[in-house]
This record gives sequence, C-alpha cells and structure tokens, in this order.
Amino acid sequence: MATPAPYVIITSFAQDQANNVAGRSTVRTDRIDAEFQNIALSVNATITNLGLIQRSDGALANNIVTMGSLAASLLALFGQNLKARGLWLTGTVYAANDVVETGATAASYVCLVPHTSGVFATDRANGDWMLFGATVSATPSFTTVSVTGALTAASVISAILDSGATGQIVFRVGGLNYWQITNPNLLPTTDNVSSIGSAGARVVAVFTTIIDSGTVGVVSIKVNNGETIADFNRGAGVTTNWISFQGSITGGAVSIFPSGSVDTNIGLNLYSRGTGTVSFLTNIATPVTQLQVLHTALATRNVTITGSNGGNPTIGVTGGSLAITPAVVFGAGITLGVSPTIAVASGSLAITPDVVMAATLSIGTTPALSGTIRLPDSGSISFRNNINTADLETLASVTINGFARVTRLGSGGAGVVWSARVVSGIPTTSDIVAGQCALWRDSTGSTTKLYYNNGGTLQSVALT
Repeated sequence: MATPAPYVIITSFAQDQANNVAGRSTVRTDRIDAEFQNIALSVNATITNLGLIQRSDGALANNIVTMGSLAASLLALFGQNLKARGLWLTGTVYAANDVVETGATAASYVCLVPHTSGVFATDRANGDWMLFGATVSATPSFTTVSVTGALTAASVISAILDSGATGQIVFRVGGLNYWQITNPNLLPTTDNVSSIGSAGARVVAVFTTIIDSGTVGVVSIKVNNGETIADFNRGAGVTTNWISFQGSITGGAVSIFPSGSVDTNIGLNLYSRGTGTVSFLTNIATPVTQLQVLHTALATRNVTITGSNGGNPTIGVTGGSLAITPAVVFGAGITLGVSPTIAVASGSLAITPDVVMAATLSIGTTPALSGTIRLPDSGSISFRNNINTADLETLASVTINGFARVTRLGSGGAGVVWSARVVSGIPTTSDIVAGQCALWRDSTGSTTKLYYNNGGTLQSVALT
C-alpha cells in the first residue's frame, strides 16, 4: 500500500461558535480544537516515521535492515551458513556464503561463487558477490544520475550530492561536460570558451561586482547579436592603474577618471586611431562640435594649458611659437602687460591674419605712458564708418611721387589730408594733389613751408 495521507483538520469548532453556525454545541469548542490538533500531530508524526521504513509500493525501504536489526535467533540461523570474513582483501580465496565489508559506505557482500579475489568491481560484475547490506553514510558519496528519454512533468531525478571537500557536480548534455559546481564556484569545464545565454535567449541583467576575462582574452561588451561596442584590454605588465566611471546626483555631472592601487598621480590619455580627429561635442540630442584636436604626422611640439593659483593661467607650447589662425576675436578688449596673459615657452606669439577687437586695445598698465605699436611700411590705421561699409584712413605710411615712408593723415578723397616730408627740392602738384596739404622740409634749401594745393595751384607759408 502507498504511504497514508496526512491528517488534515477541516473544521474549526471555535470559529463556528464565533460565527453562530447552525447546530453548534455548548461544549468548550476551543478544547475540541486542541484535541484534534494533538491527534493531527500524532498521526502525521506516525506517517512520517512510517515513510522512513516503508516504500510507496508497500515494501521495506532500501538498506533499512542491518545485521544489528536482526533478532538473535535469526542471526543464529544465518550463522549456520554465513561466515564473516571482515574487510575484503585482494588475492584472497573466498568460499560461498563468506561475508565481507568494503566500499566507502561500509557495504556488506555475500560470496556466491568460490573464487580468488582480484579487483572487487570486476569480481562483482562477474557475479561472484551480491550486496548483503549497507550502512547509510552521514556524508553520502557523489552520485551520477542518468536520465534516458524525454523528461515529463512527473519525472523525478534523485538529488545529486557532493562527495566532500574535493567533490563537484557536473552538468552534462549529450555525454559532454559543460558546467560544474566546484566549491565555491560555478565554473565552465574549459577556460574562455563557454557562454551564458545566446543571441536568441539573452540574459536581461547580470548582477556582479566583478567581471573578469580570466587568464586570456579581453572583456567585450556587445549588442545586436554580437557587434562589439566596447572592450577592455590589459595593459603591458602588471596592471595597477585603471579607468573609473562615476555617476552623479540630480543636477551633477558624471565623471571619467583614472584610479589605481599603487600610484598617487596617474595621467589620462585619449587617443584617436590613425589620422582620426579627437572631437569634443555638446548636446547629445543635436551634437555640436566645440573643440577638435587634429592629427599632425610626426608632431614633436604640442600646445599646453596650465592653470594657476592666483596667478595667470597659461596657454603654451612644448617648443617653438604659438600660432593662432585665422583670426582672434576679443569680446571686450585685449590688455598687454597685465593679467590675463597669453604666452609661449619660447619664441613669439603669431596671430594671423587678423585680430578683431570689440572694444579697446591698451598697451601697458598705464597706456598713456608706455607701449609701442609698430606697423609695416605699407600699413595704416583706419576708422570704420557707422554703417560698417567703408574705412576712413586716418594714419598711413605711404609712397607718394616716388618718395617712400611719407606720413599721411587722412585719406585721398575725403576730408583734409595732411602729409609731412623731408626731401631735397620743393614740391609740385604731383606731390600734393588738389585738396591736400603738406608740411614740406627742403633739405637742400633748408626751408620748411606749409603747402596747400588749391585747385591745382600750390600756395605756401614759410615757417621760421
């Protein structure tokens, strides 16, 4: 018969009394419930103990009867035919009905066929021995469970037990080992070849504090069924410095920074590949490039940016001069000689082709008392009109009638034009055109006169 079903209480008399169920009694219902609880406890304990000695088919449980369980009269009966030989030994002559003990679970075997022992497993396979009894070990040995055919909802697989500190549980498919549980880890059977999940059945999340590539390979992050979007490589030698990524609170900025277990000061390198450009962009929704670092083949000099603690931050170079092209636009003004300072480690600062200032150019801390502006021979100083369409030349060094380096105030066709010249001889109308005046020093005659071209006629006033 099968193991009896446990006793289950289906009625609470105390609850019936509280709910005024029809037909209720005036007896103490709480005491009735207590009695049934005791009955259930006793019956269920009996059923549990019965399951220890009886199988579901009604027979005695396996390995339940031992020599110590037999009555003295039954042992005497066995003693007429059985002979205890102790532990099984190889190279020993055994007769029928000899009983030996062997195995990690201290099992007893009875000899069926007289023989000289060799290898116990071989002798037993030949039918020389039959299991007589076994003692259940407190630490069961490792058991391999084989399942043939398709598993169903009713399939039962016995528990696989660890054989001890050196034991392991191995998961096999098609006779091949794939994963194993070895204290204290779940491990693949071969390094760097096994996968968790697949392209068609992916793991949605993995919670771990460490991802390690093991003894070989890199750690790769892939999307879209195998397309690598990032990987992490081991540097040369023993790695003690690494990159860290840090999130932030609401309103803060995330961070990328170097970390390490040894060095206090660690640099951070950002590379492009080949001749690629390193770009810094803003607004990921609509990316806008704000800064680029372009590739220069065989570059031996580079720009440096150094902050300060109360002094002047510096934009410099590791060699040569700093060239800024094509134009530098200042939002307010440029001050030379006072902070902030644009400087180079050596040489001079070249800014080409134009410098556009929105307000003021000052030279020195006291511009009225210091500083110099130098222009080339053909240079000039001009004022822009209010509608930003034309320039009014104010001061220029020009060549007039073959004479170079003539200082001229004003422009040729507008307003009063003033020229000053020191030269041998007196001027003509080709030197001073109509509507212009000039201060003329005749180095030959040692005279100095103020001339004005009045409609093609030179008029002059001598200066003493």
